[in-house]
Amino acid sequence: MTISDDEGGQWQYSRAQDANGDIVIAKLSAEANLTTYRDHTDSTRAYTSTITDPTGAQTRYSRSADGLTVRQALSCGMSLFYHYDLDAEYKFEFIRQIIRLTLLIH
Repeated sequence: MTISDDEGGQWQYSRAQDANGDIVIAKLSAEANLTTYRDHTDSTRAYTSTITDPTGAQTRYSRSADGLTVRQALSCGMSLFYHYDLDAEYKFEFIRQIIRLTLLIH
């Protein structure tokens, strides 16, 4: 699929399923910068995604099967952990805790 932006640039998007069942999405900007997303949902419904930016740096995202725990390992070295809970009365999901970790190199 090709989409034009406001400046007349052409963005290209593609979506395919590989032999492992992973969904691979490619986004090519008008400036020829490629970002790819490789998404996988396993039999327990746990979800993982690897996002590769135009420089080759990767961000990894994972969500537990119950959807209540999310981890993001950012390409800059920071990790984010989100712990969700459900409102007892209305069953709405809310963030109970966020943990941010940064790798320090001395």
